[in-house]
Amino acid sequence: MSLVHETLYKGADTSRIEFSTYLRTIAEASAASYGMAERIEVVVEDNADAVDLKDAVPLGLAAVEAITNAFKHAFPDERRGRLSIFFRAPKLDQEGELVIRDDGVGIPEGLVSASRGAGLSLAAALARQVGGRVVIENDNGAVSRLCFAGVPETTSTAEPSH
Repeated sequence: MSLVHETLYKGADTSRIEFSTYLRTIAEASAASYGMAERIEVVVEDNADAVDLKDAVPLGLAAVEAITNAFKHAFPDERRGRLSIFFRAPKLDQEGELVIRDDGVGIPEGLVSASRGAGLSLAAALARQVGGRVVIENDNGAVSRLCFAGVPETTSTAEPSH
């Protein structure tokens, strides 16, 4: 939450947040706090997509959950690796997407199919707050994909009527 506020105060628009920048900050801070900054490469696909403030908090919390899980479970025994993050804001004809992917050991198959862990339940609840769903899968490591409707950007420049 405090990172959302800090990012907002740095930007010109206090109703929207550039989410890739926010995700990079979260991931790098998490890597440092878990002592993995030297052995885990964090890659965040840069784009200028922004999200409405009301969507930024649940999306940010869902991202923190997935990123934390990767640092806690994907890279045991000093294993080196990569954490990749992709974000696309919803458009009028397309859902938004937040993808957290690691090239670690993967998720135990029973956990993927059960989807009952506390973290997975939290991620699902956060996804519902932005009109979305979470898919967890193994694909050369763990992949957490949150697809969501959110508040789509509009291209209208019309002044509000009084």
